[in-house]
Amino acid sequence: MAEYDPQKVGYLLEVGEEYHDTLDMEGFSRMMQSPSYCYKFYWLEAIVKLISENKEEASYHEIIDEMAGITWT
Repeated sequence: MAEYDPQKVGYLLEVGEEYHDTLDMEGFSRMMQSPSYCYKFYWLEAIVKLISENKEEASYHEIIDEMAGITWT
């Protein structure tokens, strides 16, 4: 099986120390409005959990793994 490198693919979440208050609250609110796509809540919870663990980078697969862990607990 081929080695997976998230940096080559570009699916890497990077969290820096700088704070940017640029979240489009209206767009974010619309995205979270429909609970029929409940994966969004797991996606958000996974990212918040990774950030709370002081992770500065997370690959797409790490976020998906965290989402799976949340759903099984």
